[in-house]
Amino acid sequence: MAERGDTAVLTLGPVLFNWAPETWRDFYFGIADEAPVDVVFVGEVVCSKRAPFFEPVQVFGRLPLAISARCYHARSRGLAKDSCQFVCAEDPDGMAVDTLDGTPFLTVNGTQTLSRSCRRLDGEITELLDAGIRRFRLSPMDVDMIRVSRSFRALLDGALSLDGLRDELGDVMPRVSFSNGFYHGNVGAAYISQGE
Repeated sequence: MAERGDTAVLTLGPVLFNWAPETWRDFYFGIADEAPVDVVFVGEVVCSKRAPFFEPVQVFGRLPLAISARCYHARSRGLAKDSCQFVCAEDPDGMAVDTLDGTPFLTVNGTQTLSRSCRRLDGEITELLDAGIRRFRLSPMDVDMIRVSRSFRALLDGALSLDGLRDELGDVMPRVSFSNGFYHGNVGAAYISQGE
């Protein structure tokens, strides 16, 4: 893994979800005080009512798949987009969407469609470093992001093994499935074992 003196940079993307102002404030105060991230991006990436901002690809978090002109959150509550009452705030990690037969499928966040699984590119970090990638984005979720960022920072610094990171993430997110299929040219929701 990269040494701390190397150029690997751990970044935190903007919050995708419509969290309550006090939750958002406390989240960023906690990140500022305790998270070992080098760069924090703040901005809106989802709803035009909240000033849009671009979100590049990342190594951790739900994957943004599409943006729609329709607000699925509002429609699910029988509301119009223009009078949505910001119902997306009721689902701090997005609204789970299942297929008709009950199979977990996607996550909806207002006008945004996200992956149900959480992207996790930890086994691919060495390959990414070898390819010259030096910025590793964590996309916030409604979990202990300080612990997530500490785990990834320790992995990048060589102070935590892949197994150690996976144990940490399993503790933080016991009911969340992980994926890395897009990276490997496979089904996006698949998890391709790397370094296990």
